[in-house]
Amino acid sequence: MILKEDFYSGCTFLDNAATTLKPKVVVSEYIDYFYKKPDVEKVRDRVAKFIGTDSSKIKFTRGTTNSLNKIASFYRGKISSVSLPISSHHSNLLPWQRIANLNFVDVDNKGELGEFSQADLVTVDHVSNVLGTINPVKEIAKKAKLQKSIVVVDGAQAPSHLKVNVEELGCDFYTFSSHKMYGPTGLGILYDKNNVIEEDYYNYKAIASFYKALEYLENNFDKVKNEKILASYLSQGLKGLGVKVFGGDNRVGIFSFAIEGVHPHDIATFLNSHGIAVRAGHHCAQPLMKFLGVNATSRASLGIYNDKEDVDKFLDSLEQCISFFST
Repeated sequence: MILKEDFYSGCTFLDNAATTLKPKVVVSEYIDYFYKKPDVEKVRDRVAKFIGTDSSKIKFTRGTTNSLNKIASFYRGKISSVSLPISSHHSNLLPWQRIANLNFVDVDNKGELGEFSQADLVTVDHVSNVLGTINPVKEIAKKAKLQKSIVVVDGAQAPSHLKVNVEELGCDFYTFSSHKMYGPTGLGILYDKNNVIEEDYYNYKAIASFYKALEYLENNFDKVKNEKILASYLSQGLKGLGVKVFGGDNRVGIFSFAIEGVHPHDIATFLNSHGIAVRAGHHCAQPLMKFLGVNATSRASLGIYNDKEDVDKFLDSLEQCISFFST
């Protein structure tokens, strides 16, 4: 059972799409690293099992951004075109911009993606870090493979919210970061189907403690399922306040929103004064912001330790925020 006491926090933390809090068992294991040698292959096996693949296809990196850059570097001079969503995080845009022509896929008002154009490489975010949309990666990969495209999935936002099986998805690469799923910073995971990327980095203390993060997440995955109910409650609360929410209903608990006439940074500052942590800005997705016709949004995102009390506090404070800036 998850208890808030398992985590160090001095606030109502609703910025989980940026990073997650770490349970005390993870912090303890991180410290214990200095007294014992970590079993890297044991962790690799656990990671592979977690995402439904063989451990020989798992590479450790510095993070999702590093993984994507390593893939792009490998394909420099080998590809000339990349098709990707307008919602892509900069980490899954800039590396490709350096080596190929980009073809963007638009989103509709529900956050759903349009058709991908034919390209040497197709890349997609499994879950949008701005809209929270769960993209149909399996279908996208299937179509891309019919066109003999390489398929890369930015999974940074997915494993902490969804069960992921990379073999079923049919992609060539799938990458995510430890720190977004209750683990330490400085560690990325790269699924490399055909073993073309060289592994050259071992953050041993992060690897050791990530095992505990996976264990904690797996043992409490029922709480992840309950997040869907909490996300629906939060969505209805935002709509009840007349707040503009970007994206549709096919989502995880990530909500970017705007209040007419109030700057997102002012919203975040007001909520911060009430002990609530949210995000404000373009969330490293400026092409999407431009596409949506906004300079920035505020973003609230849920984690396994959040509960109805947190959401009620957030909604009550947001209502006060609206009242404050309307006078």
